[in-house]
Amino acid sequence: LGYTPDFVHSAMAPNLKAIKEKNIRVVANAGGINPHSCADALRTVAKKQNINLNIAVVTGDDLLPQVNFEQTSHMMI
Repeated sequence: LGYTPDFVHSAMAPNLKAIKEKNIRVVANAGGINPHSCADALRTVAKKQNINLNIAVVTGDDLLPQVNFEQTSHMMI
């Protein structure tokens, strides 16, 4: 699989309806070495529940060199 199936089936699946209804944004590091498969699995679960969610994947390594710290000094990074 390459991702954490517990995230999809135990953490997210039972909560998808509430997540959608309350417009909750979930950011997770559960994709492991295969984040696209994790997103696909979550899409499949959401579709089975007739829940339309926006699911995105962010890939890449260390983004800190690209951060302008003068503009983000008030943020926790």
